Amino acid sequence: MLFSILAGCGKKPGQDISGAADNSNDAAETEVQSEAAGSAETLHEDVSETKPSLASRLCGKYSYHISGNNQEDEYYILDVISFGDNLYAYAGEAIGDGSTGTLEAYSFWAMELLPDNAMDVSDTGKNRIGVNLLQFSVMSNIGKYWSGPVHGYVELTDEGLLFEGFDDGFLCPSADEGRLFLKDERVEDVFVYLNDNSKKSSREFEGLWKGVGEDESVWIDFDGSNVRIYQKRPDSEVVFAAGGYEISKGKIECVMSFLGYGTEPYEWSARYKYEGDKLSIVSEYGDEISVLGEKAVFTRASESDIPVYSVNDIKLDESSFVNYEDEDSGDIGELETLSEGFFGVWTASSKDYNEAVDSARALCDAGFDARVYYSPEWENLNKDPYYCVTAGVFDQKNEADNALDNLKTKGHSGAYVKHTGYRKYMTVDYSVMGGPDATVTDDRVVIKDVPMAIPYEWNAGYESDEEGYTVSLVIDENTVFDDSCEMEFFGNYEKGDSPLEWFKKNYELMESDPDGYSTNGMPLTGVFEVGINGSHIDRFFGSYWWD
Repeated sequence: MLFSILAGCGKKPGQDISGAADNSNDAAETEVQSEAAGSAETLHEDVSETKPSLASRLCGKYSYHISGNNQEDEYYILDVISFGDNLYAYAGEAIGDGSTGTLEAYSFWAMELLPDNAMDVSDTGKNRIGVNLLQFSVMSNIGKYWSGPVHGYVELTDEGLLFEGFDDGFLCPSADEGRLFLKDERVEDVFVYLNDNSKKSSREFEGLWKGVGEDESVWIDFDGSNVRIYQKRPDSEVVFAAGGYEISKGKIECVMSFLGYGTEPYEWSARYKYEGDKLSIVSEYGDEISVLGEKAVFTRASESDIPVYSVNDIKLDESSFVNYEDEDSGDIGELETLSEGFFGVWTASSKDYNEAVDSARALCDAGFDARVYYSPEWENLNKDPYYCVTAGVFDQKNEADNALDNLKTKGHSGAYVKHTGYRKYMTVDYSVMGGPDATVTDDRVVIKDVPMAIPYEWNAGYESDEEGYTVSLVIDENTVFDDSCEMEFFGNYEKGDSPLEWFKKNYELMESDPDGYSTNGMPLTGVFEVGINGSHIDRFFGSYWWD
């Protein structure tokens, strides 16, 4: 599920850089340099404990009661958090639970609240500022914002947070009507795996660290038994994760969650080496976090070094936003087709699908969770088309190693562990009977609600010939015909046509001249084998009629 930020970087198994702890706790004084106001400013006011910044005062849990009766007690919820004085929020919709007294979101997303002026959020006297709202969610966008910044105002009141001017239906019903979110400790935490421990740690690397070199936009903060990891770049959504950690056998062991990913846990394990004002972290193989990569190096920092981003610092273009929605086409449901991959315990491969399935069934009968995967879809598997059998799917290498040991005791001496790498696409068949229901514009096509089957993937709980999904799919200028396509089966195709041009030409013919469309073999009807990412068709592999 963490396909937008958990990278597949690796290191050699067994590599260990942890060393003896340096007893020096002297941190080098970081030189303070001011930059021009309005850009990503580093702020250095001496803020007293009695006069915290507006950003820190805005942080907290809030709710807005939507409705309530015997059947329904619904709320909009917010947990506002900050890194330095950069403001973010976990947002969602929740049903009141009288038995637990908590408000847990059934639908959730992440917010970035970028001020008009970076100085405003660090002000100790202001209670109201203009902010620009950017929103994203792992469930809906695959690494993109919903839309461009939405401007409005937030005001801290005695009761909670008053939002005005936003035309988003959540913070405000409309641009002309504000909404007051009340303080509410029933709201669930954005970071559920933080330890309830406010005590400082005696560990030598306690405190805030800033990345150096290629990692200079990355921050890591060890606070007691908790750790926070943060990165904000001008051209992409924030990466903000936090959770509890402990030191075990010279390694940092952590369970954390990411802003925008709900309460889904992510286990992170890393070796470390501490040398005074330098901290090196090498993530365990298979546990890497994208912003840390295989190895990250940090230097000591203080909170005043953290840049505060205003809307003027954000550099976005059309590719930064979700673009698969039309007013007349409705929402397009996306399958979870992208993946950072997994560790497989590979036992067999075959050019014959049924042969691979038979091998997987035998493993299932022996008590293994066997699967069949199609090798061209995966970064590290064979580029030639093979059906590959694994005795299970594992997030951690040590889990796969344990399964391998078990497998070898049962006679599978040739089995081995290998990571798939990321999934490049998912191969599916979609079928159209008659004319497709589609929305066609100059630059893309949305094919609505077509039945879909997954032909090359198998596990005991799924038979691939069952058409269990109905989806809407997108063709645009980035969709291509694969080199393996036999183009004579794509009716009315002319050399040089792109899939978008081919579809639009035939759709126009179907609408304007049904007899001519039928004479050309009804090109948009049949079974089409395609590679998809989410709702986007990346490539066509074939066009077929039913057997």
